[in-house]
Amino acid sequence: MNRLTMATICGGEVQRKVDAAMKAVAENIMDPGTSNKTKRSVTIKITMEPNEELVGDVIALVEVTKKLAPEMGDATRPIMQKDRYTDQIRIAEIGVGQIVGQMSFGDYGIDTETGEVRNDFNVIDMSEVSHE
Repeated sequence: MNRLTMATICGGEVQRKVDAAMKAVAENIMDPGTSNKTKRSVTIKITMEPNEELVGDVIALVEVTKKLAPEMGDATRPIMQKDRYTDQIRIAEIGVGQIVGQMSFGDYGIDTETGEVRNDFNVIDMSEVSHE
């Protein structure tokens, strides 16, 4: 009689599921959006149910489950304003480190990632403006 192993039980499907669960756990641990303090686990449960009518006949149910750390929530500080003339409500996200009401370089056509002037913004060259 051959013996059952993780690699052979259910035609190798259990080993495939364990490998996939271990990969998911590793990816979850390496994900910067999850807590590095939360424990992760892979559980293999094998349930053996004997056949009452036939000695030696057994149904084996194998379950592979994983427990991962949840994604951490993100926080922001939106500001809401109501236009007193139109009653339209506006909501905008305040940039990181930005003071409420403070303009950012992005508001003036500067790409805040690269520092380059965007082409979609009308920049006024102040040296060409007449000072009368």
